[in-house]
Amino acid sequence: MIDFIVYCAVALFLPASILLFNWFQKPAVRGLVIAPAIATVLLALSVNRHPRWVLLGPDYSDRLYLTIEIVAGLSLVNAIYAAIKRAWTVAAAALLMSIAWLYLGIVNSVV
Repeated sequence: MIDFIVYCAVALFLPASILLFNWFQKPAVRGLVIAPAIATVLLALSVNRHPRWVLLGPDYSDRLYLTIEIVAGLSLVNAIYAAIKRAWTVAAAALLMSIAWLYLGIVNSVV
């Protein structure tokens, strides 16, 4: 249970708060915030079993792992692009989202 609380704090709350801060305080980086924000919402919805099954796919399916890889890859690309644009907080949030999605893939592979 403690692992789940730490996961939610690091993988959901921290990137979401960084992205919300950037959305309201820095209008120049709003375009960079959209992709990690969508990844954050998808990750928050995938914590529950039924929305995860609908959005990502059933356990051990190709669709589940393909979705995880695509979202993690897009978050990583967004982190690199935000770093090039020198939006460091958005880059950090996108990198955290990419790591969180990769962790979700690892957990789904093991369990």
